[in-house]
Amino acid sequence: MARSAVGFVGLDEVSLKLAASLLQSGYAVQAFEASSQLLDDFSKQGGKRCTNLMESGQGVNALVILISHVDKINDLFFADEGILREDYQIEIVVDMHASKAVSEAWNGKVMITLKLYVLFIGHTAEFNFCSVAAMEKKLFLFEGDIGAGSKSKMVIELLEEIHFVASLEAMSLGAQAGIHPRIIYDIISNAAGNSWVFKNYVPHLLRGNQSTHHLLSAFNQNLGIVLEMAKALIFPLPLLTVAHQQILAGYSHGVKDGEDTAFLKVWEKLSGVNIIDAGNAKAYNPEELASKLSTKSKTVKRIGFIGLGAMGFGMATHLLKSNTVRGYDIAGDAIRHQPKPYWMDRVTCKLGNKPKVYKPTVSRFESEGGIAGSSPAEVCKDADVLVIMVTNEYQAESVLYGDNGAVAALPSGASIILSSTVSPAFVSQLERRLQSRKYVKLDVCCSNGKSFLKDVSRGWQTGAMRTMVLIEVVRYEQKNLKLVDAPVSGGVKRAADGTLTIMASGADEALEHAGQVLSALSEKLYIINGGCGAGSGVKMINQLLAGVHIASTAEALAFGARLGLNTRLLFEVITNSGGTS
Repeated sequence: MARSAVGFVGLDEVSLKLAASLLQSGYAVQAFEASSQLLDDFSKQGGKRCTNLMESGQGVNALVILISHVDKINDLFFADEGILREDYQIEIVVDMHASKAVSEAWNGKVMITLKLYVLFIGHTAEFNFCSVAAMEKKLFLFEGDIGAGSKSKMVIELLEEIHFVASLEAMSLGAQAGIHPRIIYDIISNAAGNSWVFKNYVPHLLRGNQSTHHLLSAFNQNLGIVLEMAKALIFPLPLLTVAHQQILAGYSHGVKDGEDTAFLKVWEKLSGVNIIDAGNAKAYNPEELASKLSTKSKTVKRIGFIGLGAMGFGMATHLLKSNTVRGYDIAGDAIRHQPKPYWMDRVTCKLGNKPKVYKPTVSRFESEGGIAGSSPAEVCKDADVLVIMVTNEYQAESVLYGDNGAVAALPSGASIILSSTVSPAFVSQLERRLQSRKYVKLDVCCSNGKSFLKDVSRGWQTGAMRTMVLIEVVRYEQKNLKLVDAPVSGGVKRAADGTLTIMASGADEALEHAGQVLSALSEKLYIINGGCGAGSGVKMINQLLAGVHIASTAEALAFGARLGLNTRLLFEVITNSGGTS
Protein backbone atom coordinates (compact mmCIF):
# COMPACT_ATOMS: atom_id res chain seq x y z
CA MET A 1 0.00 0.00 0.00
CA ALA A 2 1.47 3.32 -1.08
CA ARG A 3 2.15 6.07 1.41
CA SER A 4 1.12 9.71 0.87
CA ALA A 5 2.26 11.67 -2.19
CA VAL A 6 5.27 13.93 -2.71
CA GLY A 7 5.59 16.40 -5.56
CA PHE A 8 8.75 17.78 -7.20
CA VAL A 9 9.04 21.06 -9.06
CA GLY A 10 12.29 20.88 -11.02
CA LEU A 11 14.57 17.88 -11.40
CA ASP A 12 18.32 17.44 -11.63
CA GLU A 13 20.82 14.67 -10.90
CA VAL A 14 20.49 15.08 -7.13
CA SER A 15 16.70 15.41 -7.02
CA LEU A 16 16.30 12.33 -9.24
CA LYS A 17 18.09 10.38 -6.54
CA LEU A 18 15.84 11.91 -3.89
CA ALA A 19 12.74 10.94 -5.87
CA ALA A 20 14.06 7.39 -6.37
CA SER A 21 14.61 7.02 -2.61
CA LEU A 22 11.03 8.10 -1.94
CA LEU A 23 9.63 5.72 -4.56
CA GLN A 24 11.61 2.84 -3.05
CA SER A 25 10.18 3.76 0.39
CA GLY A 26 6.61 3.42 -0.91
CA TYR A 27 5.70 7.05 -1.55
CA ALA A 28 3.75 8.18 -4.60
CA VAL A 29 5.92 10.76 -6.38
CA GLN A 30 5.00 13.20 -9.15
CA ALA A 31 7.17 15.84 -10.83
CA PHE A 32 7.30 18.66 -13.35
CA GLU A 33 10.50 19.42 -15.26
CA ALA A 34 11.16 21.23 -18.55
CA SER A 35 13.77 18.66 -19.62
CA SER A 36 12.09 15.68 -21.27
CA GLN A 37 15.20 13.53 -20.71
CA LEU A 38 15.04 14.03 -16.94
CA LEU A 39 11.31 13.32 -16.93
CA ASP A 40 11.90 10.14 -18.95
CA ASP A 41 14.44 8.96 -16.36
CA PHE A 42 11.97 9.85 -13.62
CA SER A 43 9.15 7.92 -15.28
CA LYS A 44 11.31 4.81 -15.71
CA GLN A 45 11.73 4.73 -11.93
CA GLY A 46 7.95 4.75 -11.40
CA GLY A 47 7.27 8.47 -11.04
CA LYS A 48 4.26 10.34 -12.43
CA ARG A 49 4.87 13.07 -15.03
CA CYS A 50 3.16 16.47 -14.59
CA THR A 51 2.48 18.86 -17.45
CA ASN A 52 2.88 22.15 -15.53
CA LEU A 53 4.03 23.71 -12.26
CA MET A 54 0.63 23.76 -10.62
CA GLU A 55 -0.16 20.13 -11.38
CA SER A 56 2.96 19.01 -9.53
CA GLY A 57 1.53 20.46 -6.30
CA GLN A 58 -1.97 19.01 -6.54
CA GLY A 59 -2.93 16.19 -4.21
CA VAL A 60 0.43 16.03 -2.44
CA ASN A 61 1.29 16.23 1.23
CA ALA A 62 4.81 17.50 0.58
CA LEU A 63 6.17 19.53 -2.30
CA VAL A 64 9.90 19.72 -3.08
CA ILE A 65 10.75 22.88 -5.02
CA LEU A 66 14.10 22.98 -6.83
CA ILE A 67 13.61 25.85 -9.28
CA SER A 68 15.75 28.96 -8.75
CA HIS A 69 14.12 31.65 -10.93
CA VAL A 70 12.49 34.24 -8.64
CA ASP A 71 9.49 34.94 -10.89
CA LYS A 72 8.64 31.24 -11.22
CA ILE A 73 8.89 30.78 -7.46
CA ASN A 74 6.61 33.76 -6.84
CA ASP A 75 4.06 32.41 -9.33
CA LEU A 76 4.19 28.98 -7.75
CA PHE A 77 3.50 30.34 -4.28
CA PHE A 78 1.49 33.52 -4.72
CA ALA A 79 -0.36 33.43 -8.07
CA ASP A 80 -4.13 32.94 -8.19
CA GLU A 81 -3.54 29.23 -8.63
CA GLY A 82 -0.53 29.22 -6.26
CA ILE A 83 0.14 26.44 -3.76
CA LEU A 84 -0.49 28.65 -0.73
CA ARG A 85 -4.23 28.63 -1.41
CA GLU A 86 -6.17 27.01 1.40
CA ASP A 87 -7.45 24.13 -0.76
CA TYR A 88 -3.87 22.91 -1.19
CA GLN A 89 -3.71 22.37 2.61
CA ILE A 90 0.08 22.89 2.78
CA GLU A 91 1.00 22.31 6.42
CA ILE A 92 4.80 22.42 6.45
CA VAL A 93 7.37 24.38 4.50
CA VAL A 94 10.81 22.76 4.39
CA ASP A 95 13.76 25.04 3.60
CA MET A 96 16.10 22.41 2.21
CA HIS A 97 19.47 22.37 0.47
CA ALA A 98 20.24 19.05 -1.23
CA SER A 99 23.64 18.15 -2.63
CA LYS A 100 25.89 15.16 -3.17
CA ALA A 101 28.21 14.40 -0.28
CA VAL A 102 31.85 14.33 -1.40
CA SER A 103 33.61 12.84 1.64
CA GLU A 104 35.04 9.32 1.40
CA ALA A 105 32.55 8.00 3.96
CA TRP A 106 29.45 9.40 2.20
CA ASN A 107 30.70 9.78 -1.35
CA GLY A 108 27.75 9.87 -3.77
CA LYS A 109 25.05 9.98 -1.09
CA VAL A 110 22.58 12.85 -1.13
CA MET A 111 23.16 15.24 1.76
CA ILE A 112 20.15 17.25 2.94
CA THR A 113 20.40 20.41 5.02
CA LEU A 114 17.06 21.77 6.14
CA LYS A 115 14.80 23.62 8.56
CA LEU A 116 11.18 22.52 8.96
CA TYR A 117 8.71 25.38 9.29
CA VAL A 118 5.20 24.39 10.40
CA LEU A 119 2.46 26.56 8.91
CA PHE A 120 -0.45 24.62 10.38
CA ILE A 121 -0.07 21.87 12.96
CA GLY A 122 -1.87 18.74 11.78
CA HIS A 123 -1.67 14.97 11.50
CA THR A 124 0.60 15.09 8.46
CA ALA A 125 3.42 16.98 10.19
CA GLU A 126 5.15 13.75 11.10
CA PHE A 127 4.72 12.49 7.55
CA ASN A 128 6.46 15.51 6.06
CA PHE A 129 9.55 15.04 8.20
CA CYS A 130 9.60 11.29 7.48
CA SER A 131 9.25 11.89 3.76
CA VAL A 132 12.31 14.13 3.83
CA ALA A 133 14.24 11.60 5.90
CA ALA A 134 13.29 8.82 3.47
CA MET A 135 15.07 10.62 0.65
CA GLU A 136 18.47 9.73 2.07
CA LYS A 137 20.15 8.62 5.28
CA LYS A 138 22.33 11.70 5.84
CA LEU A 139 20.17 14.49 7.17
CA PHE A 140 21.25 17.77 8.82
CA LEU A 141 18.48 19.46 10.77
CA PHE A 142 19.16 23.02 11.94
CA GLU A 143 17.22 24.64 14.76
CA GLY A 144 16.02 28.22 14.61
CA ASP A 145 14.20 30.32 12.03
CA ILE A 146 13.36 29.32 8.50
CA GLY A 147 16.21 29.67 5.99
CA ALA A 148 18.92 27.35 7.33
CA GLY A 149 19.04 25.32 4.11
CA SER A 150 19.47 28.41 1.95
CA LYS A 151 21.95 29.95 4.38
CA SER A 152 24.13 26.84 4.50
CA LYS A 153 24.07 26.80 0.70
CA MET A 154 25.37 30.39 0.64
CA VAL A 155 28.25 29.46 2.97
CA ILE A 156 29.20 26.51 0.75
CA GLU A 157 29.06 28.71 -2.37
CA LEU A 158 31.29 31.25 -0.65
CA LEU A 159 33.93 28.56 -0.13
CA GLU A 160 33.57 27.04 -3.59
CA GLU A 161 34.09 30.33 -5.39
CA ILE A 162 37.10 31.35 -3.26
CA HIS A 163 38.66 27.91 -3.78
CA PHE A 164 38.04 28.15 -7.51
CA VAL A 165 39.75 31.52 -7.92
CA ALA A 166 42.62 30.43 -5.65
CA SER A 167 43.08 27.28 -7.74
CA LEU A 168 43.43 29.34 -10.91
CA GLU A 169 45.87 31.70 -9.21
CA ALA A 170 47.95 28.75 -7.99
CA MET A 171 48.06 27.14 -11.42
CA SER A 172 49.13 30.48 -12.95
CA LEU A 173 51.89 30.89 -10.37
CA GLY A 174 53.13 27.35 -11.00
CA ALA A 175 53.19 27.82 -14.77
CA GLN A 176 55.07 31.09 -14.32
CA ALA A 177 57.62 29.21 -12.17
CA GLY A 178 58.13 26.69 -14.99
CA ILE A 179 56.34 23.75 -13.34
CA HIS A 180 54.08 21.69 -15.58
CA PRO A 181 50.38 22.28 -14.67
CA ARG A 182 49.56 18.57 -14.65
CA ILE A 183 52.44 17.89 -12.27
CA ILE A 184 51.17 20.66 -9.99
CA TYR A 185 47.72 19.09 -10.08
CA ASP A 186 48.96 15.59 -9.28
CA ILE A 187 51.03 16.76 -6.31
CA ILE A 188 48.62 19.29 -4.79
CA SER A 189 45.81 16.72 -5.00
CA ASN A 190 47.75 14.66 -2.44
CA ALA A 191 48.89 17.55 -0.25
CA ALA A 192 47.49 20.07 2.22
CA GLY A 193 46.62 22.52 -0.58
CA ASN A 194 43.98 20.20 -2.00
CA SER A 195 40.27 21.00 -2.02
CA TRP A 196 37.25 19.38 -3.62
CA VAL A 197 37.06 22.26 -6.09
CA PHE A 198 40.75 21.97 -7.01
CA LYS A 199 40.61 18.21 -7.46
CA ASN A 200 37.40 18.18 -9.49
CA TYR A 201 37.49 21.43 -11.48
CA VAL A 202 41.13 21.84 -12.51
CA PRO A 203 41.27 18.75 -14.81
CA HIS A 204 38.24 20.00 -16.76
CA LEU A 205 39.76 23.46 -17.02
CA LEU A 206 43.08 22.12 -18.28
CA ARG A 207 41.18 20.23 -20.98
CA GLY A 208 39.36 23.44 -21.90
CA ASN A 209 35.88 21.92 -21.70
CA GLN A 210 34.20 24.53 -19.46
CA SER A 211 32.16 27.24 -21.11
CA THR A 212 33.45 30.68 -20.20
CA HIS A 213 30.21 32.61 -20.38
CA HIS A 214 28.07 29.94 -18.69
CA LEU A 215 30.53 29.26 -15.86
CA LEU A 216 31.34 32.89 -15.10
CA SER A 217 27.69 33.87 -15.32
CA ALA A 218 26.74 31.24 -12.71
CA PHE A 219 29.61 32.28 -10.43
CA ASN A 220 28.72 35.94 -10.78
CA GLN A 221 25.07 35.30 -9.91
CA ASN A 222 25.84 33.09 -6.88
CA LEU A 223 28.44 35.44 -5.46
CA GLY A 224 26.16 38.41 -5.96
CA ILE A 225 23.47 36.80 -3.77
CA VAL A 226 25.95 36.02 -0.99
CA LEU A 227 27.47 39.49 -1.05
CA GLU A 228 24.05 41.13 -0.99
CA MET A 229 23.21 39.16 2.14
CA ALA A 230 26.53 40.17 3.73
CA LYS A 231 25.85 43.80 2.84
CA ALA A 232 22.39 43.65 4.45
CA LEU A 233 23.97 42.21 7.60
CA ILE A 234 26.85 44.74 7.48
CA PHE A 235 29.25 41.80 7.61
CA PRO A 236 32.65 42.01 5.81
CA LEU A 237 33.70 39.16 3.49
CA PRO A 238 37.14 40.31 2.26
CA LEU A 239 38.25 37.07 0.58
CA LEU A 240 34.96 36.58 -1.21
CA THR A 241 35.00 40.22 -2.34
CA VAL A 242 38.43 39.75 -3.94
CA ALA A 243 37.30 36.50 -5.58
CA HIS A 244 34.19 38.23 -6.92
CA GLN A 245 36.30 40.95 -8.53
CA GLN A 246 38.32 38.28 -10.34
CA ILE A 247 35.11 36.60 -11.51
CA LEU A 248 33.73 39.94 -12.70
CA ALA A 249 36.93 40.66 -14.64
CA GLY A 250 36.80 37.26 -16.29
CA TYR A 251 33.11 37.58 -17.03
CA SER A 252 33.58 40.98 -18.67
CA HIS A 253 36.34 39.59 -20.91
CA GLY A 254 34.19 36.65 -21.92
CA VAL A 255 31.19 38.83 -22.78
CA LYS A 256 33.37 41.30 -24.68
CA ASP A 257 35.01 38.61 -26.78
CA GLY A 258 31.69 36.88 -27.46
CA GLU A 259 33.43 33.50 -27.67
CA ASP A 260 32.61 30.18 -26.07
CA THR A 261 36.22 29.63 -25.01
CA ALA A 262 37.65 27.81 -22.01
CA PHE A 263 37.70 29.66 -18.71
CA LEU A 264 41.49 29.48 -18.58
CA LYS A 265 41.70 31.51 -21.78
CA VAL A 266 40.03 34.33 -19.91
CA TRP A 267 42.33 33.90 -16.92
CA GLU A 268 45.40 33.93 -19.19
CA LYS A 269 44.43 37.39 -20.40
CA LEU A 270 44.31 38.59 -16.81
CA SER A 271 47.48 36.91 -15.53
CA GLY A 272 49.62 36.98 -18.67
CA VAL A 273 50.45 33.28 -18.21
CA ASN A 274 49.47 30.74 -20.87
CA ILE A 275 48.44 27.83 -18.66
CA ILE A 276 46.83 25.74 -21.43
CA ASP A 277 49.97 25.83 -23.60
CA ALA A 278 52.06 24.94 -20.55
CA GLY A 279 49.69 22.04 -19.85
CA ASN A 280 50.05 20.78 -23.43
CA ALA A 281 53.84 20.73 -23.23
CA LYS A 282 55.60 17.39 -22.85
CA ALA A 283 55.40 16.25 -19.25
CA TYR A 284 57.28 13.73 -17.13
CA ASN A 285 56.10 11.55 -14.25
CA PRO A 286 57.55 12.68 -10.88
CA GLU A 287 56.41 9.47 -9.15
CA GLU A 288 58.10 7.36 -11.82
CA LEU A 289 61.33 9.27 -11.25
CA ALA A 290 60.95 8.58 -7.52
CA SER A 291 60.45 4.88 -8.21
CA LYS A 292 63.64 4.75 -10.27
CA LEU A 293 65.46 6.64 -7.53
CA SER A 294 64.64 3.93 -4.97
CA THR A 295 66.61 1.39 -7.01
CA LYS A 296 69.69 3.64 -7.12
CA SER A 297 69.64 4.94 -3.54
CA LYS A 298 72.74 4.56 -1.42
CA THR A 299 72.69 2.89 2.00
CA VAL A 300 72.52 5.39 4.85
CA LYS A 301 73.84 4.36 8.28
CA ARG A 302 73.90 7.57 10.32
CA ILE A 303 71.45 10.45 10.14
CA GLY A 304 71.65 13.86 11.75
CA PHE A 305 68.35 15.66 12.36
CA ILE A 306 67.97 19.35 13.25
CA GLY A 307 64.52 20.66 14.17
CA LEU A 308 62.42 18.52 16.52
CA GLY A 309 59.22 20.55 16.41
CA ALA A 310 55.75 19.13 15.79
CA MET A 311 56.62 17.82 12.31
CA GLY A 312 60.33 17.24 12.82
CA PHE A 313 59.91 15.14 15.96
CA GLY A 314 57.60 12.70 14.17
CA MET A 315 59.94 12.49 11.18
CA ALA A 316 63.01 11.91 13.34
CA THR A 317 61.39 9.25 15.53
CA HIS A 318 60.10 7.44 12.45
CA LEU A 319 63.65 7.28 11.06
CA LEU A 320 64.76 5.64 14.32
CA LYS A 321 62.97 2.47 13.22
CA SER A 322 65.69 1.72 10.68
CA ASN A 323 68.59 4.10 11.34
CA THR A 324 70.81 5.63 13.99
CA VAL A 325 69.62 9.21 14.38
CA ARG A 326 71.27 12.02 16.32
CA GLY A 327 68.86 14.91 16.98
CA TYR A 328 69.06 18.58 17.91
CA ASP A 329 66.36 21.20 18.37
CA ILE A 330 66.87 24.94 18.24
CA ALA A 331 65.20 27.23 20.77
CA GLY A 332 62.78 29.47 18.91
CA ASP A 333 63.92 32.68 20.61
CA ALA A 334 67.63 31.87 20.53
CA ILE A 335 68.32 33.41 17.14
CA ARG A 336 67.86 37.15 16.96
CA HIS A 337 68.26 39.14 13.80
CA GLN A 338 71.32 41.39 13.84
CA PRO A 339 72.83 43.40 10.99
CA LYS A 340 75.85 41.71 9.39
CA PRO A 341 79.16 43.46 8.67
CA TYR A 342 79.92 43.37 4.96
CA TRP A 343 83.00 41.18 5.51
CA MET A 344 80.77 38.42 6.95
CA ASP A 345 78.69 38.30 3.78
CA ARG A 346 76.27 35.46 4.44
CA VAL A 347 77.05 34.54 8.03
CA THR A 348 73.89 34.83 10.10
CA CYS A 349 74.91 33.80 13.62
CA LYS A 350 77.62 36.20 14.64
CA LEU A 351 79.96 36.15 17.56
CA GLY A 352 78.23 35.56 20.88
CA ASN A 353 74.88 34.67 19.24
CA LYS A 354 75.03 30.91 18.78
CA PRO A 355 71.97 28.64 18.40
CA LYS A 356 70.71 27.33 21.72
CA VAL A 357 69.47 23.80 22.22
CA TYR A 358 65.83 23.36 23.18
CA LYS A 359 66.23 20.72 25.87
CA PRO A 360 62.61 19.50 26.35
CA THR A 361 62.24 18.08 22.84
CA VAL A 362 65.80 16.78 22.75
CA SER A 363 65.21 14.90 26.01
CA ARG A 364 61.94 13.53 24.66
CA PHE A 365 63.69 12.41 21.50
CA GLU A 366 66.36 10.69 23.58
CA SER A 367 63.66 8.81 25.50
CA GLU A 368 62.38 7.48 22.16
CA GLY A 369 65.78 5.93 21.44
CA GLY A 370 67.49 8.79 19.62
CA ILE A 371 70.89 10.26 20.40
CA ALA A 372 70.82 13.80 21.77
CA GLY A 373 73.08 16.46 20.29
CA SER A 374 74.04 19.68 22.06
CA SER A 375 74.81 21.66 18.88
CA PRO A 376 74.34 21.44 15.11
CA ALA A 377 78.01 20.46 14.76
CA GLU A 378 77.67 17.56 17.21
CA VAL A 379 74.61 16.22 15.39
CA CYS A 380 76.55 16.16 12.11
CA LYS A 381 79.45 14.09 13.42
CA ASP A 382 79.95 11.15 11.03
CA ALA A 383 76.49 11.72 9.52
CA ASP A 384 75.83 10.41 6.02
CA VAL A 385 72.70 12.56 5.68
CA LEU A 386 71.60 15.65 7.61
CA VAL A 387 67.86 16.50 7.67
CA ILE A 388 66.94 20.10 8.50
CA MET A 389 63.35 20.78 9.57
CA VAL A 390 63.52 24.19 11.25
CA THR A 391 60.96 26.99 11.13
CA ASN A 392 62.33 29.40 8.53
CA GLU A 393 65.27 30.56 6.43
CA TYR A 394 66.89 32.45 9.28
CA GLN A 395 67.04 29.37 11.49
CA ALA A 396 68.27 27.24 8.58
CA GLU A 397 71.07 29.72 7.97
CA SER A 398 72.01 29.76 11.65
CA VAL A 399 72.26 26.00 12.11
CA LEU A 400 74.26 25.64 8.90
CA TYR A 401 76.70 28.56 9.17
CA GLY A 402 76.47 29.81 12.73
CA ASP A 403 78.65 29.03 15.75
CA ASN A 404 79.13 25.25 15.92
CA GLY A 405 77.33 25.14 12.57
CA ALA A 406 76.61 22.02 10.56
CA VAL A 407 78.50 22.88 7.36
CA ALA A 408 81.92 22.98 9.00
CA ALA A 409 81.28 19.74 10.90
CA LEU A 410 79.76 17.57 8.17
CA PRO A 411 82.06 14.91 6.71
CA SER A 412 83.10 15.21 3.08
CA GLY A 413 80.49 13.87 0.64
CA ALA A 414 77.54 14.13 3.06
CA SER A 415 74.08 15.18 1.91
CA ILE A 416 71.79 17.83 3.38
CA ILE A 417 68.01 17.40 3.07
CA LEU A 418 66.35 20.78 3.61
CA SER A 419 62.68 20.12 4.43
CA SER A 420 61.86 23.51 5.93
CA THR A 421 59.41 25.80 4.14
CA VAL A 422 61.72 28.34 2.51
CA SER A 423 61.78 30.33 -0.72
CA PRO A 424 63.06 28.70 -3.92
CA ALA A 425 65.69 31.49 -4.16
CA PHE A 426 67.10 30.63 -0.74
CA VAL A 427 67.55 26.96 -1.68
CA SER A 428 69.16 27.77 -5.04
CA GLN A 429 71.59 30.17 -3.41
CA LEU A 430 72.40 27.68 -0.65
CA GLU A 431 73.32 25.04 -3.21
CA ARG A 432 75.66 27.46 -5.00
CA ARG A 433 77.37 28.33 -1.71
CA LEU A 434 77.88 24.67 -0.82
CA GLN A 435 79.35 23.95 -4.24
CA SER A 436 81.55 26.97 -4.79
CA ARG A 437 82.93 28.18 -1.46
CA LYS A 438 85.72 26.92 0.72
CA TYR A 439 85.32 27.23 4.46
CA VAL A 440 87.64 29.44 6.52
CA LYS A 441 88.32 28.93 10.21
CA LEU A 442 89.48 32.00 12.14
CA ASP A 443 91.20 31.42 15.48
CA VAL A 444 91.15 34.91 16.97
CA CYS A 445 92.96 36.13 20.09
CA CYS A 446 91.70 39.44 21.43
CA SER A 447 93.52 42.09 23.45
CA ASN A 448 91.36 41.30 26.47
CA GLY A 449 92.90 37.83 26.61
CA LYS A 450 89.74 35.98 25.50
CA SER A 451 89.60 33.85 22.37
CA PHE A 452 86.91 32.41 20.20
CA LEU A 453 86.49 30.40 17.00
CA LYS A 454 84.51 31.61 14.05
CA ASP A 455 83.74 29.96 10.69
CA VAL A 456 83.14 32.27 7.75
CA SER A 457 82.87 31.73 4.03
CA ARG A 458 84.48 34.95 2.79
CA GLY A 459 87.56 37.02 3.59
CA TRP A 460 88.24 39.24 6.60
CA GLN A 461 89.51 42.74 7.35
CA THR A 462 91.38 43.67 10.52
CA GLY A 463 89.82 47.12 10.50
CA ALA A 464 86.47 45.59 11.41
CA MET A 465 87.86 44.30 14.74
CA ARG A 466 90.14 46.84 16.43
CA THR A 467 90.58 44.67 19.56
CA MET A 468 92.28 41.73 17.87
CA VAL A 469 96.02 41.31 18.11
CA LEU A 470 96.53 38.00 16.31
CA ILE A 471 94.72 36.22 13.51
CA GLU A 472 95.51 32.71 12.35
CA VAL A 473 93.73 31.47 9.22
CA VAL A 474 93.28 27.79 8.33
CA ARG A 475 91.54 26.93 5.01
CA TYR A 476 89.45 23.80 4.45
CA GLU A 477 89.37 21.97 1.12
CA GLN A 478 86.14 21.59 -0.88
CA LYS A 479 83.83 19.14 0.95
CA ASN A 480 81.54 18.12 -1.92
CA LEU A 481 78.47 18.56 0.23
CA LYS A 482 75.24 17.76 -1.62
CA LEU A 483 71.87 19.47 -1.17
CA VAL A 484 68.36 18.09 -1.67
CA ASP A 485 65.44 20.54 -1.69
CA ALA A 486 62.68 18.43 -0.09
CA PRO A 487 59.75 20.33 1.48
CA VAL A 488 57.00 18.18 2.95
CA SER A 489 53.23 18.24 3.41
CA GLY A 490 50.84 16.10 5.39
CA GLY A 491 50.69 17.11 9.04
CA VAL A 492 51.96 15.77 12.34
CA LYS A 493 50.36 12.31 12.23
CA ARG A 494 51.61 11.51 8.75
CA ALA A 495 55.07 12.73 9.74
CA ALA A 496 55.17 10.18 12.57
CA ASP A 497 53.77 7.44 10.31
CA GLY A 498 56.27 8.07 7.51
CA THR A 499 53.45 8.82 5.06
CA LEU A 500 54.25 12.42 4.11
CA THR A 501 54.03 13.92 0.65
CA ILE A 502 57.55 15.05 -0.29
CA MET A 503 58.44 17.26 -3.25
CA ALA A 504 62.16 16.68 -3.82
CA SER A 505 64.55 18.30 -6.27
CA GLY A 506 68.29 18.52 -6.71
CA ALA A 507 71.21 17.01 -8.58
CA ASP A 508 70.95 13.30 -9.43
CA GLU A 509 73.92 12.44 -7.19
CA ALA A 510 72.36 14.23 -4.22
CA LEU A 511 68.98 12.56 -4.72
CA GLU A 512 70.55 9.11 -5.01
CA HIS A 513 72.62 9.65 -1.87
CA ALA A 514 69.59 10.80 0.17
CA GLY A 515 66.96 8.64 -1.55
CA GLN A 516 66.69 6.06 1.22
CA VAL A 517 65.80 8.72 3.78
CA LEU A 518 63.30 10.41 1.44
CA SER A 519 61.55 7.09 0.77
CA ALA A 520 61.42 6.23 4.48
CA LEU A 521 59.61 9.47 5.30
CA SER A 522 57.09 9.50 2.47
CA GLU A 523 54.03 7.79 1.13
CA LYS A 524 54.03 10.04 -1.92
CA LEU A 525 57.49 11.01 -3.17
CA TYR A 526 57.73 13.31 -6.18
CA ILE A 527 61.02 14.09 -7.92
CA ILE A 528 60.71 17.52 -9.52
CA ASN A 529 62.99 18.39 -12.43
CA GLY A 530 64.68 21.78 -12.44
CA GLY A 531 67.29 21.45 -9.68
CA CYS A 532 67.27 22.82 -6.15
CA GLY A 533 64.44 25.31 -5.72
CA ALA A 534 61.93 23.43 -7.88
CA GLY A 535 60.64 21.42 -4.91
CA SER A 536 60.19 24.58 -2.85
CA GLY A 537 58.39 26.12 -5.82
CA VAL A 538 55.73 23.41 -5.62
CA LYS A 539 55.57 23.83 -1.83
CA MET A 540 55.06 27.56 -2.35
CA ILE A 541 51.96 26.79 -4.44
CA ASN A 542 50.77 24.31 -1.83
CA GLN A 543 51.18 26.90 0.93
CA LEU A 544 49.30 29.50 -1.10
CA LEU A 545 46.29 27.19 -1.36
CA ALA A 546 46.48 25.86 2.19
CA GLY A 547 46.64 29.42 3.54
CA VAL A 548 43.64 30.51 1.47
CA HIS A 549 41.70 27.47 2.67
CA ILE A 550 42.38 28.23 6.33
CA ALA A 551 41.43 31.89 5.93
CA SER A 552 38.33 31.19 3.83
CA THR A 553 37.10 28.55 6.29
CA ALA A 554 37.37 31.11 9.08
CA GLU A 555 35.47 33.63 6.95
CA ALA A 556 32.79 31.06 6.07
CA LEU A 557 32.20 29.93 9.66
CA ALA A 558 32.09 33.52 10.90
CA PHE A 559 29.54 34.33 8.19
CA GLY A 560 27.53 31.24 9.15
CA ALA A 561 27.51 32.32 12.78
CA ARG A 562 26.30 35.78 11.73
CA LEU A 563 23.52 34.07 9.76
CA GLY A 564 22.47 32.33 12.97
CA LEU A 565 23.58 28.82 12.01
CA ASN A 566 24.97 26.24 14.44
CA THR A 567 28.65 26.36 13.46
CA ARG A 568 29.44 22.84 14.68
CA LEU A 569 26.71 21.42 12.47
CA LEU A 570 27.68 23.80 9.66
CA PHE A 571 31.27 22.57 9.82
CA GLU A 572 30.06 18.99 9.36
CA VAL A 573 27.97 20.07 6.38
CA ILE A 574 30.96 21.88 4.83
CA THR A 575 33.25 18.90 5.40
CA ASN A 576 30.99 16.74 3.25
CA SER A 577 30.21 19.33 0.58
CA GLY A 578 31.95 20.92 -2.39
CA GLY A 579 33.30 23.58 -0.01
CA THR A 580 35.60 21.13 1.76
CA SER A 581 39.38 21.43 1.70
